[in-house]
Order: sequence, then C-alpha cells, then structure tokens
Amino acid sequence: MARHAESTARRIWSGARSDRTRALLSLGLLVGFGSIGTYAYWSDTAVVTGGPITSGAMDLQFDTNGAVGNGAGYAKTTITWTGLAPDERKAFNLTVKNVGNPPFTYLATATRGVSPTWTFTGSPITVQLYAGTAVADTTYPQQDSCTGSPLGTAQAVDTTNKPLISTAQEIAAGGTQSICIIVGLDPAADNANQSKTGSVSLTFTANQKP
Repeated sequence: MARHAESTARRIWSGARSDRTRALLSLGLLVGFGSIGTYAYWSDTAVVTGGPITSGAMDLQFDTNGAVGNGAGYAKTTITWTGLAPDERKAFNLTVKNVGNPPFTYLATATRGVSPTWTFTGSPITVQLYAGTAVADTTYPQQDSCTGSPLGTAQAVDTTNKPLISTAQEIAAGGTQSICIIVGLDPAADNANQSKTGSVSLTFTANQKP
C-alpha cells in the first residue's frame, strides 16, 4: 500500500514537472518570437538649389569714363603746357573713381611719357600730387596751387617710377576722390633746356582693401 502511494506521488510530481517545463518552453518561445520583430522607418531627402553666383570686379577709373575696364589706360590730353619757364608750375584736376565692387586703396608713380620724345636735358620736370582741386595763378611767374594737402613730395621725372603718394589713399565702392597734379620746371633748369619737349606718365595702382 505504501509503495502504491509512493508511485502515485512520483507520477504526480513527474507530470507537474513536465507541465512546468512545457510552460517555460512555451514562454521562452513566445519571448523569442517577440524579440525578432522588424520595423519600417520612413525617410525623405530634399535638395536646395541656388541662383547664379557672379564675382565682382576691381575698376579704377578717372574723370568721365577714363580707363574703363581692368588694366585700361587713359589719355588725359589736357595735361599740357606751352611756354613753360623755370620755377613755374601748372595745376591740373583729376578725379579718381572706384566703380568696382570692393573698396580699394591706391598709390601712384610718375615716369617719362613715350610721346613726344623726351628732349629735355636731365630731369628738370617735376610732378607732385595734392588732394583737392586746382587753383590758377594768372601772374608771372605762374605758380598754380591746389586746395588740399600734398599726398607726397615733388619728384623729378626720369626713366624710373617715382612714388607720388606717401600713404595709400582709400576709396569706397562707388566713391570718388579729387586730386590735383602740379607739373613744374625746376628753377635750376639751365639754357640747355630751352625749347625742349616731353611728357609725363602717371601710373595708379589700386588694391582691394583687406
């Protein structure tokens, strides 16, 4: 009787353990299926396109449409004088313009012109730049002047490029500056310089302001 009861109890325990095992396996199987699920994530891409991009330009000009375009020259034929005597000087107006996009600074140099051929003896012709405009002198000897301050010292014109501006001048985009050019004959010019000819060439160099 005791052996029968023990056998019955073993079967109940064995069945309970088997049911528990199946329950755990079933749970594990369900958990396993739940952990491998997949998801779809939507996405989108958009491209922004711009309009034309155009570079600006540097353009140093003079007076009215003088030296239009980068590297262009300007023949200011009004810088002329007949009958010049020692210690006389004549003033000429020049407007410097910035018609480009960036602000710039500029310097200037003077040298002998190509035409007419230089026949003066030595370097008796002098050039000096001032701010402002020309003031004419109708007396003798003619001593024209300028309304502003000198931009540099007077230079004797020769075959080299003589600096005319001590401190670079700045002009904003669209701006202008009035300068005055004084051309003179050295008071020490001797008799060898009578009835001679020549011309001066001024080179202005502009650089974009940093």
